[in-house]
Amino acid sequence: MNIVPLDTGGNYDPVNGKVVLLSVGMSNCAQEFQQFMQNVNGAPYLNPKLVIINGGAGRTNN
Repeated sequence: MNIVPLDTGGNYDPVNGKVVLLSVGMSNCAQEFQQFMQNVNGAPYLNPKLVIINGGAGRTNN
């Protein structure tokens, strides 16, 4: 199985499709993944179809 870019309908789309890396977790995950995103931001070895999203839930003060 290969990772391939998909469109919003989940269909293979080599032209406009995207591959997503999504973090999921609590505030510590959000903090660690933010650092990861800073480390890889603009790296020439990343696939241009890759979208990195920090989905960690940051702490709220309620």
